[in-house]
Amino acid sequence: MLERRRHSVAHGGCRIEIGWDDWAKGWELRFHMTDDEIIETMFDEVKTVSVQTVNGKRYISDEETLAEMEFAEACAAMVEAEQEWKKLEVACKADPKADVCAYFDALEIRYQTDKKLWELFTAGDRSVRSNKMYNEYHLILLRGASTRADA
Repeated sequence: MLERRRHSVAHGGCRIEIGWDDWAKGWELRFHMTDDEIIETMFDEVKTVSVQTVNGKRYISDEETLAEMEFAEACAAMVEAEQEWKKLEVACKADPKADVCAYFDALEIRYQTDKKLWELFTAGDRSVRSNKMYNEYHLILLRGASTRADA
């Protein structure tokens, strides 16, 4: 008859069994963990986010969500500024009496919104690779294509 000799130790909610298995002819080590302990080993960080409302509007306390919203707003502002500038550029080329001041104001806003988006996108990384990625993203935004990755 095969014999199984086991020794069990509990440590911090985790039970460890050590024993000799005659069938396998070797030592066997088993960890028994709770669901929470398994989840803790799967992720670097477990975050709980609560949604609260203030005056009927969603209150956002998560910094990452605020950063995502700021990035989305910067994208929208850059596209809007680009469209306004292009409209004025066409008008200035077609009509020599067009308001050039409005053109240069729109050009300045275009630059500012583009720079803000670039700063958010690159997060201070001024490498060639990061700038190439930004240029590709910039073109996708201006074409109006989807920026979501296919999953």
